[in-house]
Amino acid sequence: MWEIRYRPPSSTNLLAVTFGDGQFVAVGTAGAILTSTNGADWFPQASGTASTLLAVTHGKGTFVAVGHAGVIVSSIDGTNWTLCASPTNTTYLMDVAYDHGRFVAVGWYGVVVTSDDGVAWALQSAGVNWNLYDLTGGNGLFLLPVGRGTNLVSSDGVSWSPRPSGTDQGLYLIGFGDNTFVAIDTAHRAFTSPDGSNWTQRGSVQMYRPGGLAHGHGHWVVVGPLPLEYSEDATSWRVSTNASVAYASDVAFGHSTFVALGSKGICQSQPIVRLETASPGRLSLVGPPGRLFEIEALDDFQPGSTWRVLTNVVIPVSPFPWEDLTPAGAGQRFYRAILLP
Repeated sequence: MWEIRYRPPSSTNLLAVTFGDGQFVAVGTAGAILTSTNGADWFPQASGTASTLLAVTHGKGTFVAVGHAGVIVSSIDGTNWTLCASPTNTTYLMDVAYDHGRFVAVGWYGVVVTSDDGVAWALQSAGVNWNLYDLTGGNGLFLLPVGRGTNLVSSDGVSWSPRPSGTDQGLYLIGFGDNTFVAIDTAHRAFTSPDGSNWTQRGSVQMYRPGGLAHGHGHWVVVGPLPLEYSEDATSWRVSTNASVAYASDVAFGHSTFVALGSKGICQSQPIVRLETASPGRLSLVGPPGRLFEIEALDDFQPGSTWRVLTNVVIPVSPFPWEDLTPAGAGQRFYRAILLP
């Protein structure tokens, strides 16, 4: 389930969102910036620019947002923003990513700009002269879709090499999570790759022109004009029944929840909770820190068996290690965790 958490003024259109250092940052038209530490309560910040911000990312303890007329703003806390000297002011910067100690932004006419600190930027080129819209970073690489069947790949944002995209179509989206690149092409097919060069076709989405892709706690979420879709393996995609997240421009994951920028405002998913077995009796609880969980056990799945409460615990960090010190009467035990109100 998703809940609408914030409705921006009618004059503000939020376009991109990211998560870093314990908070979400959303950006949009007229230099709009909003921040939240929990995905539910949002606070406007002064960006120092009236230019539309189209993309935002986080890395190296710094948030960076880019947009119209080559505008670049950065912040170390999400509250105080600095207008950076941009090496290009005649083109739109459409996307920005961080990986392996470097920020890279791309835009129209093949423009690429790079920075090691998010403040001082240098002009580069992708070696193509058409507009660049999407970019992702992961595993020490930046991936940049540039046409049917081709991505450009770079380790530093300066030198780019062509690589197969896995499809003979163009790409709507490309993202990274759980050591895997995921791309969705214009035929609505999903592809995965461990290295950005070797791709495997997975399932298909129903989404027409998806706008955002995010990964968290074993789930991929894609948003766009229709209600969002989600998958655990990029093969089987399910459509959400919540219309609040239709016409969404972007999505991000943090604090065990997804946050999407929908047509009705900022929407947040219910927390995603996972209980993983590290070894017999040793568990790893993944969920929102600071919340109360009930851990229950069952020794046998026979009819009439009931779960019994082992403990209630507030997890200070996620994942949180927990050990069951009570003996299992049948030599086996099943566990479940419930997030309490």
